[in-house]
Amino acid sequence: ARVSAVMGRLRKEYDWILIDCPPKMAEISYQILLAVDGLLVPVQTEPKAVVSFVETQLEIVDANGRRANMGLPPLR
Repeated sequence: ARVSAVMGRLRKEYDWILIDCPPKMAEISYQILLAVDGLLVPVQTEPKAVVSFVETQLEIVDANGRRANMGLPPLR
């Protein structure tokens, strides 16, 4: 099942749902960006980690564009 379908069922039962995603963006991570209301991204204070976070930010911008096309609010 798609992540958004599973999340739809769980939202009726829980106030908060936390999902731990892999550090690299993968298809499942992108599907989660489309299914959730907000996200928290911990970043280590090392140059390589900061560069990787820039890539994550670009994925978030892309996901927000797709969310807008789907009639969903932007991620918090």
